[in-house]
Amino acid sequence: MWYLFTMGTLLFNEEKAVRSAAYFLRRAGGEMDTLKLLNLLYIAERLAWTILERPIFGGKYVVSASGPKIEQAYFLLHDEPIPGEKHPWHAAVSAPRDYKVALIADIGLGELSNDEEGILEAAWEEFGPLSHWELLNRTLLLPECENALDYGGVLEYKDVLGAVGKNHQRTTEILAVVADLDNILRNVPN
Repeated sequence: MWYLFTMGTLLFNEEKAVRSAAYFLRRAGGEMDTLKLLNLLYIAERLAWTILERPIFGGKYVVSASGPKIEQAYFLLHDEPIPGEKHPWHAAVSAPRDYKVALIADIGLGELSNDEEGILEAAWEEFGPLSHWELLNRTLLLPECENALDYGGVLEYKDVLGAVGKNHQRTTEILAVVADLDNILRNVPN
């Protein structure tokens, strides 16, 4: 399920985001620091841009003193569920308590592709064993994060692609293809 949260960014796929969060929580033994989870979700997106040349779940990327994150995932994690509304996130991931979240229900991988599962696995293998503080220090040193705080904390897709080694021409091509897909998804009825 794709949700439009912010103009000028790609649609955000809550379903894939929650399944990715559940994957990381399952690998962590069912519980994790909230900011570590948000940083891992960003790392997975960054790795997807590197390997697949597209995001897993899209959205708006931001960076703050607590590291890079997907803004919509942050809001889902910290907002109270609206009574009567069903959101996949709140069915699978607990509300934060003592700066940690827990896996409520193991919802599996669902619509995540084998390639996307491989991205999650690679992100976990490299970054999962790190403490929250070690992960924070590593992510704040990512090239796209170093100057983002000086520019309001928003990470542009082109900056992420440049940081992962895509040249200007390839970045332009990737963003054109992704924008076409995004336009198609925006016109699909819910």
